[in-house]
Amino acid sequence: MQPKPSKYRNTRVVVDGEKFDSKREATHWQELKLREKIGEIQFLRRQHAFPLNTWDGDMEIEVARYVADFVYHDKNDCTLHVVDAKGK
Repeated sequence: MQPKPSKYRNTRVVVDGEKFDSKREATHWQELKLREKIGEIQFLRRQHAFPLNTWDGDMEIEVARYVADFVYHDKNDCTLHVVDAKGK
């Protein structure tokens, strides 16, 4: 029995010992690493989770988590960028 193809027909890859869900994600990571190296961006992270919360009365409850492919800050103005590497 053949394995079921991925939902988006992506090909998983390993770059520099790190696993990526797609070639596009791996390529984007390499570009961001280069931008961090030359000082354009800072605090680059992969697979950063953000809790999604709601309120029940006076109590905050986490109902889900959103996991971004990449998160980084602009070096000039510290703007936070949250990025998902998706296909066309």
